[in-house]
Amino acid sequence: MAKEVIERICRVAERDAKDLEPWPGYFIAKKSETLLFLDYFQQAIGKTGLEIGCGNGFQSCLLAQFSKRIVATDMPWESTASHSIGICKARKLVGLLNLSNVDVVSCSGTSLPFSSGYFDFVYSSSALEHIKDRQAVIREIHRVLKPDGTLFLTVPTHVLGVFSFPSLYIYLIKRSAEVIFDSIKEMLRPSRNKGPGAGYKNSRTRGAYLKRFCANHPSFPLPEPHGDYSTVFEEMRSMFPKAWLDLLNKNKFSVKSWHGILFMPWNLIEAVSPYCAATCYRALVKVFQKMRFINFFNYFSYLILIVSQKRRADAE
Repeated sequence: MAKEVIERICRVAERDAKDLEPWPGYFIAKKSETLLFLDYFQQAIGKTGLEIGCGNGFQSCLLAQFSKRIVATDMPWESTASHSIGICKARKLVGLLNLSNVDVVSCSGTSLPFSSGYFDFVYSSSALEHIKDRQAVIREIHRVLKPDGTLFLTVPTHVLGVFSFPSLYIYLIKRSAEVIFDSIKEMLRPSRNKGPGAGYKNSRTRGAYLKRFCANHPSFPLPEPHGDYSTVFEEMRSMFPKAWLDLLNKNKFSVKSWHGILFMPWNLIEAVSPYCAATCYRALVKVFQKMRFINFFNYFSYLILIVSQKRRADAE
């Protein structure tokens, strides 16, 4: 039943809200992630939850199907530094899906405008790595959770950093090939269809592409870190599963379980086509559901889901 509900919401979003996707295949990827997460969500069914870093709000809309109420939060404005797309798209999607039990609030995860002990659970997916002061976010989550409240945290691992090296060069080859192909097409066009200064215009286009690439990849020939890190090596060190588990244990959470939920080189495939990466994820969900229970594989997962609980002794 749960799967059918999620599939239905995803179909509606894909049909009516394509323009709200941050990248092609986003709805498919987040649907697949949610299906892998639902096994752990049973304890939160019918309760009040908070999502931190909701993006376009799609996962909040999915979780709302099983919750009493969901509050979806993100930064109010778009920011490349924090990878935030702003809160406007979430408001539009919730309105389009006509969900009365989803509230959208713009705020920072380091300063949540909610009463202490208000939420039964908190969910956050691929957001914490973009926040500089992670401990402040975890402390705020601890504060707003009820006694014995549950935190569902999905975060990337060191695997992201490992594959970011070949991913960068695959992307570079792809974009260079596109620029060269466009230049050849322009050269082969009949001369009567070319306006004055066409060659100069093409050279300016190629120059603009190179300038954009240099601006977006200041660490080249090394890949850029995905989250709030100075180098990709620092990123890899801080994303080992143990680093995430230690962060929670040191901030008054008891880790109940953690499992991999994405056993594929996502950023390698994404460099060619984000939509292709999303469809591969969808096709492999059943395989990943089995792999996550083999502990060895969990250390090679691109994403992990950590389920932790506010410690009873620390509950206000």
